[in-house]
Amino acid sequence: MKYISINKDDNLKKALKFISKNGLKCVLITDKNKKFLGTLSDGDIRNALISNHTLTEKVNNFYNKRSKFVHQNKYNHNHIRSLLIKFSYSVIPVIDDKKNIVNVITWANFFNEKNKIKNIKIPAIIMAGGRGNRLKPFSNILPKPLIPINDQTMLDIIVKDLRSYGINNIFLTLSYKFEIIKSYLKEMKYGKKISCIYERQPMGTAGGLRLILNKVPTNTVLVTNCDITAKLNYTKLIEYHKKNNNSLTIVTSFKEYILPYGVYKEDKLGNFDQMDEKPKYNFLINIGIYLINKECIELIPKNKKFDMTDLIKKAKSKNLKIGTYTLNDSDWQDVGEWDQFSKTLKNINK
Repeated sequence: MKYISINKDDNLKKALKFISKNGLKCVLITDKNKKFLGTLSDGDIRNALISNHTLTEKVNNFYNKRSKFVHQNKYNHNHIRSLLIKFSYSVIPVIDDKKNIVNVITWANFFNEKNKIKNIKIPAIIMAGGRGNRLKPFSNILPKPLIPINDQTMLDIIVKDLRSYGINNIFLTLSYKFEIIKSYLKEMKYGKKISCIYERQPMGTAGGLRLILNKVPTNTVLVTNCDITAKLNYTKLIEYHKKNNNSLTIVTSFKEYILPYGVYKEDKLGNFDQMDEKPKYNFLINIGIYLINKECIELIPKNKKFDMTDLIKKAKSKNLKIGTYTLNDSDWQDVGEWDQFSKTLKNINK
């Protein structure tokens, strides 16, 4: 709670100092009895200064009195997730009946909490049968799982992350340049610790799952593409999947795209109406990680090319429950494209 809250009679300078130290771009405002009143963001302070106010003035004149909060006995995971994503909050206070702040929920803690439960029994399947066309000519020599990221490969990074959560039952679907991958596994002494499943023909982004249906002991499997790195709490993901009784959970992220042009709008007569300079658009995108129950895998046809988009559509048509679990855009990277490769090199060890 240090540097999280200040009194309504404190000045803007102190608020700015606290915001700088807590890294949340926001402070909680309380009265003399420590009861929650609202929030003050760095944007609120910036607007105050633009309006010729000074840092010596009290925050009481500038804080948001309609800030969202949750009661300690009246909220759940989905409610918090919805508030964080819909309003882009960095922090949400948890209060008791007397409006005392008993806890705070931050975006970072909610989506990327480090606590891990060992020995997760759900097996993981790394989909590594693709040709890596987006990485040509690099992928003409090496398959995607062996793309070097600093001093390790994509496969090393994914396996290391899975095992940090105790996920040790790992399958690897192979097709393109499978001999090279199997040789690497042997050289790195992965050996029988990773089970390889060979696709005799291209089976798409989901078809290979059908080959594993009778080889996994659990009803649910974790599936990940081999070119994705993510700061993902698998424990929370699995808890979310089970709590919501999902048949399929898709890990998603909001992606912002900025159109590099001014967009003009016309009225009904074809005359200029208004212009939006370089508008921003937000999309909820599929990053390539899933939790899938066997009733979904059974929908995949045998020995045929079948993509994950086909499986999602088919599961939807069968009225199976499909949920989404959202990550911050900064917490995952797709190294399957060259323009993302250098970004991953910078972020992978952070």
